Amino acid sequence: MGSLLATASQFDAGDYIVGYSDDTGEHKRFHKDVFDALYPPKPTTAGLSEASKALVADASNGHTLTAGAAAAAVALRFGAAASEGLEVKVIDETVVLTNAVETDLTETVPAGAVVLSVQANLETAVTGDGTGDDGLTKVGIGLTADPDKYGKTSALTQNAKIDTIPDWAVLAAEETVTVKACDDNGDAVTEKFTADGEVRVRIVYAACNSLADAS
Repeated sequence: MGSLLATASQFDAGDYIVGYSDDTGEHKRFHKDVFDALYPPKPTTAGLSEASKALVADASNGHTLTAGAAAAAVALRFGAAASEGLEVKVIDETVVLTNAVETDLTETVPAGAVVLSVQANLETAVTGDGTGDDGLTKVGIGLTADPDKYGKTSALTQNAKIDTIPDWAVLAAEETVTVKACDDNGDAVTEKFTADGEVRVRIVYAACNSLADAS
C-alpha cells in the first residue's frame, strides 16, 4: 500500500480507512481492524520505569549491557526479581602472568553453568623464560589438564586473540580457567611465562539462580 490519506489513529473500530496503491493508482478501502492487523502500531516503552526504558534503548541500539568484571557480573537476567532466575554472567579480567606455566583467573565458573563464549587478547607481547623444554609458542585458555579447551592464540605477539563459542554443555564441576603456556598443538609445555605479561580474558556463561522462597 502507498501513502495514506489519513492515519489509523483518527478512526474508530468498524470505520474504513481510504488510501491508494502506488502500483495501480487506485483508491482502496481498508476496514480499520484489517488495517491494524496489516500495520500494527509500533511498540512503546509507556509504563516502564526509567531504568527499564534505558535498558530497552541500550538493547535496541546494540549497546553493551555490562562490560563484566573480574568478579562475574550479571549482564542479563530472566527472573521475576533481581535475586532469581536464569542469569547470563560475564567475567572480564586482565590476567597478569607470573613466572610459571599457568596463571589462573580470579573467578571460577560454577558447576551447572553453560559457557557461552570465551575470548582473549594479549594486551602485551608474551614471552617464555627459556626454561624447561623451551617449547612455549602459543597461549592457551583452558584448564590445567586441557590447556586449550577454550582456544589458543595464533602467536605470542601483542593483540593476538582467541574467539571461541564452545559446544554448549552443562559443567559437571566448578572450573578454574587458566592462562596456559602451550605449544603449536595446544599441549602443555614446561617452559614458563616471563612474569608481568598481560592477557585479557572474557567469559560469558549462563547459570540458574534459585527461585525465591515462598513466604
